[in-house]
Amino acid sequence: MAVSVPNWIVQQYADMAEHLYQQKYPRLRQYVRAKTGVRGERCSFDRLGASSFNEIVDRHGDTQYVDPEHTRRWVSKRDFDHAILLDRQDNLEILVNAQEAYVANGAMAKARLGDTRILRAAEGNAYQGKETAVTTALPAAQKIANGGTGLTPAKFRTARETMSTDEVGLDDMNMGMEGMFVAVVSPVGMKQMLAQTEATSSDFIGSTGQRMPLVNGRIPEYMGFKLQQHNDLTKTGNIRQCLFWHRESMGLAIWEEEFMTIDPLPTKRYSLQIYRACSLEATRIQDEGVVQVDIDETQLGDCSIWQLFI
Repeated sequence: MAVSVPNWIVQQYADMAEHLYQQKYPRLRQYVRAKTGVRGERCSFDRLGASSFNEIVDRHGDTQYVDPEHTRRWVSKRDFDHAILLDRQDNLEILVNAQEAYVANGAMAKARLGDTRILRAAEGNAYQGKETAVTTALPAAQKIANGGTGLTPAKFRTARETMSTDEVGLDDMNMGMEGMFVAVVSPVGMKQMLAQTEATSSDFIGSTGQRMPLVNGRIPEYMGFKLQQHNDLTKTGNIRQCLFWHRESMGLAIWEEEFMTIDPLPTKRYSLQIYRACSLEATRIQDEGVVQVDIDETQLGDCSIWQLFI
């Protein structure tokens, strides 16, 4: 229930409510595989391993069959809702359009929810087997230790090497496909990269308008990764877990994208209920396509930004 609404009761003229700063839109949905309209208690993302040709060494011989490995990753349905009550009497005493503000508030909360589930799935356990019998943590080989440093070009290079060694997205890059890799970093991580000559100097990144991080205050892309700043990355002490992945390595299952209704409730003296609900969950489909990059957020970077002008 919106118990703080008396703060909006008219004391001076105002005709709109300003939402406090918050994430308003999904930032990560475009970087995952999404399954919509899912039915049932669980959803699977089926996986098929690589296979190889057999050399023919005889005439009229028996056909030699290949048997690629068939596996699957599971997602179990999770339900979420968001409800706000607008008191009927309060609505008569405020000038702002509270109903509209509450609807927008719920939409922004939904945007953050999807991102949160994707991030937790990328770093957490995945479930596989015939009946979710096997729990799989992100392998140690997919984790880059903080090493007492922040986010650096060297860690980007290591993440790229880790993926390329397992053939992750190499064909996508060769075909010039955009937006297949993402690096989700914290604002501190972005600041640390802005202090790196290799990430900001035109000697390394060229001089086109979209590649001018010192003008725009952010690095949109680096080493093929689209950089997305996010404040919901896990942090333990000074160590932040940034997450890099290939689009095909992460999956989002959606049973119900969104249910929304606005109704007066007789049992609540006809207060207006603004209600939203959704059912979704994410999973890591392929471990090889996800790299956890730990950074020490107390470090400022390997060089001062003023060195760029020396």
